[in-house]
This record gives sequence, structure tokens and C-alpha cells, in this order.
Amino acid sequence: MQPSWVEPRVRRVAMSTPITLLYGSLQMTIFCILSGRVMLWRFMTRTGYGDREDQMARAMVRAHAYFAEYVPVILVCQLAMELCSLPAWEVHAVGATLFVGRLFHMWGMWGSTDVHIGRRIGAGLTFCAMGLVCILSGYELWT
Repeated sequence: MQPSWVEPRVRRVAMSTPITLLYGSLQMTIFCILSGRVMLWRFMTRTGYGDREDQMARAMVRAHAYFAEYVPVILVCQLAMELCSLPAWEVHAVGATLFVGRLFHMWGMWGSTDVHIGRRIGAGLTFCAMGLVCILSGYELWT
């Protein structure tokens, strides 16, 4: 018999969020590629800060920054959708749209300082993912 001050063992149930984990890991792969590219450029040019007025370096840094600005917020919203038990296809729709969008955006900014079609498609799909979060979550809350 346990003393009264000892709490009984509580069986913990882990919440499962495999869809967000899938898309989060795919996004992390892109983030590692973008980060590695900037780090390699900084190492090779011995640049600690800034872009040395190099247009290609500026494009690399901005591609990395755009990713860091948008993806975490959308992934958190996707996680909330999954935790609130929205249909799996809706969570997949947000994740897949964002992932494909970020692939296009990375491709569009990879070797070009001009406005590339990949960048336009990528930005558009990223905003579509944000719109999907708003529409699908809003619909779920209102019904």
C-alpha cells in the first residue's frame, strides 16, 4: 500500500500527429538545404554577416529568410488542425500545398536574381496553404 502523499501512476497517452510530422520533416529537409547553402557561401567567402553586395548571396539569404518567415507559422496551424481532429485530407492538403510551394520557391530563387516563374508559383502556393488553413479551420469552427 502506498502512502497517501504518493501520487498514483497515471498512464499517459501520447497524442499522435503523424501528418504534421511527415510534412514537418519534409520542410526541415528544405530548410537544411537552404541553410547549408548560405553557410557554405559564408565559409567560402569568409563573410560573417551581410551579403557583400553580392546579388546571388542576397538571393540565397532571402530564400532562407522567406522560408523561416512563413513555414513555421503554417506548420503550427497545421498541427492545430490535426490536434483538433480535422479530416486527414484537409491536413494533407495544407501540408502538401505548402511543401510543393516551398520546393517551387527554392527552385525559383536557386540560381536567379530575377523574378523566376518558380518563385511566383512557390509564393502563390504558400499563400494558398495559408488560405486553406483559414478556410478549412474556419469552416470546422462554424459547423
